This record gives sequence, structure tokens and C-alpha cells, in this order.
Amino acid sequence: MGVAFLGLCLLTGGLRSFGIGDAVTLVTAATYALHILFADRWVNAEGNPWMLSFVQFATVGVLSMVALPFTGASFAVQRAGTIEVVVFLALFPTLSAFVIQLVAQQIASPVKVAVIFSMEPVCAALYAWSFGGERMVPVRAAGGLFIVAAILISEIPTRADPTNARTA
Repeated sequence: MGVAFLGLCLLTGGLRSFGIGDAVTLVTAATYALHILFADRWVNAEGNPWMLSFVQFATVGVLSMVALPFTGASFAVQRAGTIEVVVFLALFPTLSAFVIQLVAQQIASPVKVAVIFSMEPVCAALYAWSFGGERMVPVRAAGGLFIVAAILISEIPTRADPTNARTA
């Protein structure tokens, strides 16, 4: 935990600059970890990953539509092509990622799934620095590396677990 905290301090500039966005990010990470654990229980109790994905996305859609009047937002499309982009983003990077995760969790442990997902920000940072024109700040990069290292360190087994049959 100390390695992750050090990484967080380097990445965000320390506790002095800890803001609402940092708090939301921490809460989101914790809830996503819970999602992985609960999804693992479902798909390994002979649950259908396709059905779970459908229920999850239908629930988010309905709750979003219920919340819409309270946000002041609108369904109005401002530019041509917006609907196509929204549909593309909903289907390919979002829905497909969740379905693939749930199907994979039938054969892989939640630990391995979490480690794989932890590589996403690494890939995003590498893309941003190499192709996106972002400036690499070494101290922030070190913070990110400490966080990823903490994730990997936390998954090192302290003792053999013979009950874990999913080693893929």
C-alpha cells in the first residue's frame, strides 16, 4: 500500500493538490475492483456472461435516462455524425470490453483480470506521449510506474493456494 500511495503522491503532486477528481478516481477504482469480484462470482456460478452484460448495460441506460432530467442535459444532437460516434463507442470499446472481460473471467482468476486491466493506463500514457503530443513529466511517469508496481506486487502469492484451479 505504501508503494501505491507514493505513486499516487508523485502522480498527483502530493496531498496538497489532492482534489475532487483524485477522490472520484479512487472511488471509481475501488468500485471497478468490486465489479470484477462480483462478476467473477456470477460467471463462475454458471452465470451467462452475455446475460450479465445485457443486464448491466440495460440498467445503466435506464438509470441514465431517469437521471437525465435532473442534469439539465439534453438528448439533442448538436452535430452530424454524433449518433454514429456514440453508437461506435458504446459497442466497440465499451460493450465489447465488458463482454470479453466476463467471458475471460470464466477461465481466468479475478487477480489476472485486474492485472490485465491495470495495463490500460500504461498503454494510454505511452500512446499520449508517443502519438498524442503530450509532454512526459518524469515525476508523474514514475508515479504511474509505482502504482502499476504496487498492483503487481500485491498479486505475488504469499503461499500456494491449491483451491485456485483457474491459473490461465
